[in-house]
Amino acid sequence: MKFLKFKDVFKNLCVMCLLAFVVSLMILPGQAEAKSKKIELSLSVMWGANMGFVKDIVPQWNAYLDQATGGQVEVVVYPGGTLSKATQAYEGVVQGVSDMAVVAYPLTRGRFPVIETFVLPGIQYNNSVAASHIFNEGMKLLKPAEHKDAHFLWGCATGPGEIQSQVP
Repeated sequence: MKFLKFKDVFKNLCVMCLLAFVVSLMILPGQAEAKSKKIELSLSVMWGANMGFVKDIVPQWNAYLDQATGGQVEVVVYPGGTLSKATQAYEGVVQGVSDMAVVAYPLTRGRFPVIETFVLPGIQYNNSVAASHIFNEGMKLLKPAEHKDAHFLWGCATGPGEIQSQVP
């Protein structure tokens, strides 16, 4: 299954990013009690609580984090735009409303001009795995200035779009 390959990449990327974050917190002076306290990272998402990402992916992510950090880190999801609307997700992270957010760049026209080049009409991706790899590599190589006030963890993208209609 293609999902299993994505799951492995997702697992490794998430564990590495959050381990680096946890280690940096633990080596800072005065953070001795942080070792004994559980770190809860808020994640703002636009999707509802029944969406696959919220219902299936985040619990898997938390299971990996639990194992990798000895139960010290947990991602707490705030679905349905509870912490910030989809159009304000990035700004919500910058302003400290949430620790992390799922950002839908096409919903913030003009805010991310370099990133928007990945979603321009006419660019065709064969599938969501290819689109996600291209997006992540682009972010890694380009390091867009418009993204300088937050840390990019990982991105995912859709494959070819379809128009759904009852009329042929």
